[in-house]
Amino acid sequence: WLLSLDSEPSPEDRGAAAIDRAQAERACGIRAAVRRGDLPPQALEIVEVDGTINPDFVGGPGDDDTLRWDLDGDGHRERVTERDVYDASLGARCP
Repeated sequence: WLLSLDSEPSPEDRGAAAIDRAQAERACGIRAAVRRGDLPPQALEIVEVDGTINPDFVGGPGDDDTLRWDLDGDGHRERVTERDVYDASLGARCP
């Protein structure tokens, strides 16, 4: 939207801006979790270049492709699915 001193942004523009902020916050949280080792590096692929979220980020179709990672913090790498990593990313917060 174009900035005008005479008008407020439309509800659609405010909604789109809120979505953009939420996606940027989500991407920041995922990057921080990967840096801390809470999520595997592959989790960076959850957020597409355009900011959209993609729970199918490892391989073929579906979110059931597996990788080995210690998602539960018990010190042991277990087989986890893309869905497990995606679900774990939901709580990732930007520092």
